[in-house]
Amino acid sequence: MEEPTTTTTTSDERLASTPQALSTTLLRSAIGTTTLLNRWGTPASDQRYVAETLEWIAGELGTKRARFVRLLPTGVWIVQTVVQGKIVAQPADRAEIAMAWSVGLSRDIYSASRPRVMTFDGGGIRPIAVTTYIAIPVLCQQGLAGVIEAAGELKPGAERIARAASERLADFATRLMFDPGLRSEPRITMDTECDITAGLSSNNFTHLSAAEWEFVGILVSPKKLGDISEELDWSEQKVINMARELVARGVITLRTPTGVLMTSTTSLLRDPSELPAPV
Repeated sequence: MEEPTTTTTTSDERLASTPQALSTTLLRSAIGTTTLLNRWGTPASDQRYVAETLEWIAGELGTKRARFVRLLPTGVWIVQTVVQGKIVAQPADRAEIAMAWSVGLSRDIYSASRPRVMTFDGGGIRPIAVTTYIAIPVLCQQGLAGVIEAAGELKPGAERIARAASERLADFATRLMFDPGLRSEPRITMDTECDITAGLSSNNFTHLSAAEWEFVGILVSPKKLGDISEELDWSEQKVINMARELVARGVITLRTPTGVLMTSTTSLLRDPSELPAPV
């Protein structure tokens, strides 16, 4: 694989259009969705948001189509793209996953001509694109939401355009990873593991009720909801209801018994001024 090229961008370069603030209620896009993605646990709001972003970045880069290689919370790798006005998806193959991890771990844009990727088992090398290829990691702090890819004839200075788009793509990653409005409703059971969310702002704890503090106060380490029910002597339904409320407010994280993140926890776009005043 060719080494990525590097390009410096001066502060006055504005090669990507400045995006308007995205509504937390979503979405004006008329792009359709697919039932296949719904079966994978990807709600229509998520699909439309991905489609809207792919259409935008494709226009910025001057290509007909961009792809999004992503790891779903369920542990499934998929590739999403917009075809004839609808967002479609297919399972990512091993080479696509390997490329996404490579770009994600580098935490930087990768561009090359005629790139090649070897499969995990070393069984062969196949081309990603016959001409120019660019891959953009979609990052939120230390997390990887996925990688946006484009190939073919691109605008001159495509890498600089991609760097200028970094602010909007960072917002895109944040919403995909943390906005409850883009997540399917998780199935919560007494075996679901509960933990305090990392990286919380102090505002999330300012407005907790006495019962919520009681719930959070025993989470000195991750606990199953069944154990919390026993320790607090609460009914299962009360524990589940409390967990749903605290997840929606970004205070806790819920995981399946296998440890796979079921639901991200907080909408980082929520204005703290919208929270109720402390009692």
